[in-house]
Amino acid sequence: MHLSLRLPLVALTLVACGGDLDAEDYNAAADGMDSAHVTSAVLAVTSEPGSAAMTPDAAAMAASQRAAAGFLPAGCVVATPSGGTVAYTFTDCTGPYGLVRVNGTVTATFSDRTATGWTLRTSGELTLNRAVHRPNATSVITFAGGTRTARVTVNGSGTGPRGTAYTTAGSYTTTWDGTCLGVDGAVAVTANAQTLTVTASNWRRCRGECPQAGGSVAVSAPGGTATIAYSGGASATVTGPRGRSASLALFCGG
Repeated sequence: MHLSLRLPLVALTLVACGGDLDAEDYNAAADGMDSAHVTSAVLAVTSEPGSAAMTPDAAAMAASQRAAAGFLPAGCVVATPSGGTVAYTFTDCTGPYGLVRVNGTVTATFSDRTATGWTLRTSGELTLNRAVHRPNATSVITFAGGTRTARVTVNGSGTGPRGTAYTTAGSYTTTWDGTCLGVDGAVAVTANAQTLTVTASNWRRCRGECPQAGGSVAVSAPGGTATIAYSGGASATVTGPRGRSASLALFCGG
């Protein structure tokens, strides 16, 4: 089940009264966090089932063969390998890490193999959840047992579900293990001629669950900073720029 970060972020207006952040700030922040989540999910599904022992060409071939098994309905994804590159076409696909009803294309290129992993460059355009995402990123992936860790440098763009165009830039760390996906780091989001920063700290969500306890997302704009703190359940505590807090329901779990 997809977890939209938009509802809690937009609802921060409940605790921002008297401050200088407005609904456009929170919508742009939601777009930025959604973009980081989608970029990380695309990275995870396009890099599997690679290992540090594989050459880039072998990793691309393995990823193309694995793609069909990761999405439903059968045949919704076409993956075409060429050397160290895989070209993906998605048609109404649902897969892991919250990728629900995905349409569009992605190109993933493996390179720069090291003793612990390799670099993966992703680009393309996807539509899901009434939004357009361009997951353009360079990720340095390392392997440790069944867990993958990547340092992601993103320079992406998209259009949020409310029709607002945005760009993203920044670096963050993402981890995944086949069941859970984590994000730590900051992304600058520019929309409506304003730039704000969205910072995820220990944000981690496992399949069928709400974000785990201890994680948070901070939204920083010229008007101040608001923070969402997750408790591991279907609600989060939101604190606005003036220190006012509220409990907000999350649409997750199950």
